[in-house]
Amino acid sequence: MRKLFHFNHLLKVAIIISFSLSITAQTDFWEPKNNGITSPNINIKELAVNSTDDLFAAVMLHGVFVSTDGGETWNQKNSGLTNLELLSIAVTPSDEIFVGTTNGMFKSTNKGDTWEKIEIDSYFSRFAKIIASPNGYLFAAGTFEGMFRSLDNGANWEKINNGLLGSGDITSLYADLHGQILAGTTFGRIYFTNSYGDGWTESSVGLPRVTTAPVLSIVENVDEKYFLGTGQGVYRSTDYGLNWSQVHSGGGNGYVHSLLVDHYDNVYIGTGNSGVYMSSNNGEDWQQINSGLTHPGVYSMVINSSGYIFITTGDGIFKSTRSVVSVEEENIQSEFSLEQNYPNPFNPTTIISYTVSKKCNVNIKIYDLLGKEIIQLIDMEQVAGSYKISFNAENLSSGVYLYKIIAGSFVDSKKMLLIR
Repeated sequence: MRKLFHFNHLLKVAIIISFSLSITAQTDFWEPKNNGITSPNINIKELAVNSTDDLFAAVMLHGVFVSTDGGETWNQKNSGLTNLELLSIAVTPSDEIFVGTTNGMFKSTNKGDTWEKIEIDSYFSRFAKIIASPNGYLFAAGTFEGMFRSLDNGANWEKINNGLLGSGDITSLYADLHGQILAGTTFGRIYFTNSYGDGWTESSVGLPRVTTAPVLSIVENVDEKYFLGTGQGVYRSTDYGLNWSQVHSGGGNGYVHSLLVDHYDNVYIGTGNSGVYMSSNNGEDWQQINSGLTHPGVYSMVINSSGYIFITTGDGIFKSTRSVVSVEEENIQSEFSLEQNYPNPFNPTTIISYTVSKKCNVNIKIYDLLGKEIIQLIDMEQVAGSYKISFNAENLSSGVYLYKIIAGSFVDSKKMLLIR
């Protein structure tokens, strides 16, 4: 499996601040947010969030609940929803909402105020998963029927099972950063399509490929690492899905029902009976963050634009008490700095790291030893944080060069050596 396309940039900037959870010693990380949601023993199947941070909860036997105030209150919105046995929910790039039920699919164009049933040529009409790709195409997993696709915002649907026969039921769907769609199955297999569903290719090397390890969740982070939540823990691929290896056991019963990547590329997993774990280094190490949780099963996770995480558990919905954005900003270094590039000497690429202690304009340029400007790497306003820049000198000759940063009133420069 190869990546659909690759971005070759002269400059790649990535926020690399690690997420420290030391502040949670003073307050729980999670707090319940169930005001207005029917209880007890409520079965919340899935959460979704739209572009204005409205939250939507698909609840088995109770329909759809909507929160427009960050989870503080929830209102049931089922007008036109003739089947309340909800299995899945998805929000499109244009903020239309689709829900899958045990008998059909429904659509809302007004944030759930009203619903209309969608006509689909399906025998079972049971839609366990729905996703919307960045271009607006819709994909729905039908129990016992494979994959359905709509190219016109749900008006028409067609089956697209070329390559999926014998794969088992589809248990997870994901649209990655490269235009591919990934589908996980009950048989513990993962399938990719580079053609938006016209043909599927299995890429399960390293996975258990057994029914006791179904692929329940999928995510990709900005570092282009894929993570799968399965019935036997978390598996990661560092080569765009060609090979997989286990990076977390899943704790307890091994089931990992949900995955999430936050605004700083930290990866979160929701387990069957061990709560939530977080990794800030692409799955190499994990930290459990369960303070405030009253139930260890975590089945769905979303994050809003402000950096607050919402999860569903056996005791309803919980929200992180702090935005991951504010936590990151509190844990940055308190001073400006410019680090020595690495590697050094280099050929032809090297990494320049720097820290900004407050919001300001950042300018970094490369010079030769005579002071002639070679290239400007960055000139933009950045918030406080630690950053990395990849500099490609493939068009330069061997020699010593200078790189200089101006960030607010902070000015510094260092030498680097290019060897051909």
